[in-house]
Amino acid sequence: FLFMAAGGVPLYLYFISREVAIRTLERRKKKYPDAPWMWVDQWSTKSIVYSGRGPISFGWFVLFVMTAGLAAVSYVNREKILSKVEESALEVIAFYSIFCFILCVGFYAVLSLLRGYLKFGKSIFEMTTYPGIIGGELAGTIQTHMKNIPEEGFDLELRCTLIDLTSQAGRRLRSTDTTVSIWEAQKKIRLEEVSLGPEGVSIPVSFSIPAEAKESDAWSWDKRIVWTLSAFSSLGGAQYLSQFDVPVFKTSREP
Repeated sequence: FLFMAAGGVPLYLYFISREVAIRTLERRKKKYPDAPWMWVDQWSTKSIVYSGRGPISFGWFVLFVMTAGLAAVSYVNREKILSKVEESALEVIAFYSIFCFILCVGFYAVLSLLRGYLKFGKSIFEMTTYPGIIGGELAGTIQTHMKNIPEEGFDLELRCTLIDLTSQAGRRLRSTDTTVSIWEAQKKIRLEEVSLGPEGVSIPVSFSIPAEAKESDAWSWDKRIVWTLSAFSSLGGAQYLSQFDVPVFKTSREP
């Protein structure tokens, strides 16, 4: 069963799930030819949900790999390390001190995010411009479950990123995962601009988008154009972070 699962999951993801996703995309393209933001599930409504579990899980995974790697390398090379300690203990101590410092900073950051996730829960971005309009604006409200307003307010960022999925090297086509930021804007939301309701703190969002900006692209085989709205703040030792993949297109009408 283990071998069947190990071999079956990739086959399912590539041959079955991938084909289903392609057919679903083609049906939506025919149904909404002039509204590409309706081709993606998470963009089909004006509400986009962010839970925060993805970055936290990735952070724990990276820390586990770093810790396990350090332990494995130290065990395999224990004789060399001991001999190095006899020659120059300062170098070994300095190396392990720097590595442990990096791990401590990483654990602190992940624990802060985890505490924020457990304390604040999910956030929802309610769009008033649907979608975000190139040459216009992206506007809406981030609804949180924070019961107190941070004195320092919130830091907002809207970023457009190009993800290059492939590159040509000779006759081979290989995956690259090259990410380039092509546009970004930051904004500080002050304490008096934030409102507190029965569900929690609401953060107003309003960004002007230049006319020469790129449209969102979540379906091309060779590239992705991703627009990400981020909100950050600190409250009582817990870090609040939410990130929303938002649709941005060249349109002036709302469906």
